[in-house]
Order: sequence, then structure tokens, then C-alpha cells
Amino acid sequence: MTEEKIEEVRETSDEAVLDHPVSRHRGHRRRMAKRFAEAGFDGWREHEILERLLYEVLPRRNTNEVAHALIRRFGSLRGVLTAEPEELAEVRGIGPVSAKWLTALLPRFTENLLGTMRQSPVTDGEMLVLADWFLGYLAHPAAYVFLASDGRLLGAVPVENAEEEPEPEGRVILLIREADASHDLIRALAGHLRPRPDKVFALTKKRELREIEI
Repeated sequence: MTEEKIEEVRETSDEAVLDHPVSRHRGHRRRMAKRFAEAGFDGWREHEILERLLYEVLPRRNTNEVAHALIRRFGSLRGVLTAEPEELAEVRGIGPVSAKWLTALLPRFTENLLGTMRQSPVTDGEMLVLADWFLGYLAHPAAYVFLASDGRLLGAVPVENAEEEPEPEGRVILLIREADASHDLIRALAGHLRPRPDKVFALTKKRELREIEI
């Protein structure tokens, strides 16, 4: 048995207090699976999302307690998913295997998300997903989206990282949180940015994208 397999077995079999099936959790995974099938993660709290994600790597453990412990340690779901594997493994119930799995989620999700948008013109819904991702989940103040002439995604980066990108071709879209500044200030900001955006969309509190004329 390999060292990694031994560690995987240890993660799902040690710490009896976490492994032992508790009557109040009987059927809990089935209920969460049904809830996810009906509405995705809409309305879920952060520890519930993390609990559901952990099902994939801790199949026999009470992941509710592990999820709460991770949120307490790192402050948020984002904090958990951007933590170092060594830090995650310090939390009771998480070992090296599950720690590596958690830290791989964000890069894998980003790669898949951007990859699908490179195949066909980006829709309004996909633009909203990009705004949610960069402005909401990753908490960047603003982000660039680079589109080809046919509307396919060429790239998407936080504004502060734009200097590292080659000169963009096609259209340049600026995404920014509406709550961060007035429309006049956003217009002024857009005029001084390089590359200068062709369009600016502000993400509202109601999770809508509102175009700002520049």
C-alpha cells in the first residue's frame, strides 16, 4: 500500500468522534444531494457548501464538523480554498490528501470556467458569472475581460494584474462593483486605465450587470 493510500485510509478512519455515524446525521447527505440537485448552491451558507464539497474526499466522515472547523480557522470559504495545504492539514479531520484536494479546487474551477468560454461567444449570463467570480468571490475591486471580435473569451484578469498581460486584441470589457464608486467616478477611472475599456459593466447589489456609458 502506497504512502498516499495509507494517508487516505487514515483520514477516513482515525478520530472516532468524527467518523462514528451519528443518528441525527443519518440521511443528511441524501437530503443535501437532493437540495443541490434542485437549486445548486443557491441559498447555501458557506459552511454548507464546504460540507458538500468535502463529501468527495471524506466519504465516511461527518463533514459538517470539519467544515465548521475550517471556517472558524480561515474565516470564510474563500479563506479555506486559498489556504496553503500545510495550514489546512493542521485542522482536525483534514490530512494531506484532502488538503491537496481542497487547494486544487480553485485552479481547476477557473481553468474549466475560462476554457468553456473560449469555445463560443460569451453570453450575458457568462459575463455575470465572471463578475461574480472576480468581484464577488475573489473580492477584486475590478477585472478586465478580453473578448475576440467574434465574442469568444481571450482572457480575464484582475485590473491590478493587467500589466502582466500582452496587449489585448479585440474588445476590452471592464467589470467593477457598483458599490465601490459613483458612476461619474467609474467613468473617470475608465478613462485613465490602460488598456482603456471599450465597455464598462457595474455589478449591482441585486447581482445585475449595469452598463455605464463612457
